[in-house]
Amino acid sequence: MKLAVIVPHLPPTRCGVYDYTLNLARRWPSPDTWTLLCPDSGDAWPGASVISIRRQADSLAAGLRLAGADALLVQYTCFGYADNGVPAWLAEGLQGVRAARLAVMFHELYYSGPPWRRAYWRKGRQLALAQRLAAMASAVLTGVPDWVSPLSLPQGPQVTLAPIPSNIDPLHPCAHSGPLTLGIFGLETTRVRALRLGRPVIETLLDARVDFTLRLIGAGAERGISAREMEWLEGVPRERVTAEAFDSPADVSKALSACQLVLPAVTGPELYKSGTAMAALAHGCALCAAGPAKSGIPVLWLEVRRRAEFVKALQAGAARERGLEGRRWNEEHSGWPRALEAWHQALRA
Repeated sequence: MKLAVIVPHLPPTRCGVYDYTLNLARRWPSPDTWTLLCPDSGDAWPGASVISIRRQADSLAAGLRLAGADALLVQYTCFGYADNGVPAWLAEGLQGVRAARLAVMFHELYYSGPPWRRAYWRKGRQLALAQRLAAMASAVLTGVPDWVSPLSLPQGPQVTLAPIPSNIDPLHPCAHSGPLTLGIFGLETTRVRALRLGRPVIETLLDARVDFTLRLIGAGAERGISAREMEWLEGVPRERVTAEAFDSPADVSKALSACQLVLPAVTGPELYKSGTAMAALAHGCALCAAGPAKSGIPVLWLEVRRRAEFVKALQAGAARERGLEGRRWNEEHSGWPRALEAWHQALRA
């Protein structure tokens, strides 16, 4: 079978959606041929070809005709394909040329940040565009349970819940010993979001004089701590912070395994779609976030008004307990066997 896959970015501008697609292809059990269509310059993995397109409907349609695929897989993230999060060109290009099957995986539905950002006021248009794509598709997939309902249309296909597994295999046993270690994992933009969301956790540990270290792990960290990261590290002694980039997934796995807590870059329902959050769970690290519990994923929540109780819980081993609980949850609910099953179901239906 010839598979064409639309992705928002290619290396060297790597992103979580590309890593997800790469891991999906590597685990695909049949020897299908993969062609990637992308509006971003770069290379695919060995064995996959690339058709470069522009963010224009006619360019996408021409690329699809050139690919001549039996099935088309769209890895959809609204801001990956349009700066305003409304990639109308994508829907228009798909409308013109249809493969035998069209399966759309919604990694992102609409903007989910604060209302004072301009993108917040485009949420209606972003959702409408996502629903337009869902109506065109033969199969609709998403990794976020809360998105099943808005994507379930009267004349559309049944929505398949497909997990977004860890993008780093847990190759090393947990080594959670010594002083408390916080991990922040991902690309620089992801790490900055995690530092912003996790700032109440960091401030609580500083105020309680907890002995802890903080590891920034991911691409770009080889250049040291960035200026944007430093803005959210105010008050943290420099000797407690390390920035580390690794050449191999095995080394990343080893670094994650040494972290008791990981500060995620998203909270609530969006945790389900975060490959970095799933990587933390797969390694037995406790996800730690500020605010009330908002998802079914095991998270060590810091309720700001109960900071003293949070610190006592950490000292009593709550991080290890929640980390083990998270790893069990991950093994049961998220993993590549289930993801592959969902995709094969989508292409067969």
